[in-house]
Amino acid sequence: GILFKSARHLFIVPLIQTHSIVQEISILPLPWTKDWMLGIAHLNGMALPITDFRLFCTDTPYVRVPRSESVIIFSESEWLYGLLVNTLIGMRDFEAVPLTLEIDKDLEIIESCISGQTMIDGQECLILNIQMLLQVEQFMKPVKLSSIAERT
Repeated sequence: GILFKSARHLFIVPLIQTHSIVQEISILPLPWTKDWMLGIAHLNGMALPITDFRLFCTDTPYVRVPRSESVIIFSESEWLYGLLVNTLIGMRDFEAVPLTLEIDKDLEIIESCISGQTMIDGQECLILNIQMLLQVEQFMKPVKLSSIAERT
């Protein structure tokens, strides 16, 4: 899987759910979207939305360090989208076990997307299911409704 750190949490995404990984990608901001929706990037002739995973989960502003960030690209039904992660650690084999850890309060929004846990390099790691992330209503609605109401 692809191992990454976001805020103080360690996550792994099964490799089969991953399309590619890019660094230093140019992102075009979108108006009237929530802060965690960074914008649209172009990759191989396709436009894809880019979400700041840490900001989506925690809703806590932080100072981004662009050279340390990576975008993990996922594909779902021919639709590409990207998650900006703070620290990409690399690829690891892992064995999933049922979730027994208590999910931190700052991860409540994605609790349904945690499909299990594993130990990697002596650290507890949460297994993130990207298909389940697409079922999170807030993730699929990045528009600031108040901004649209103000324009009409």
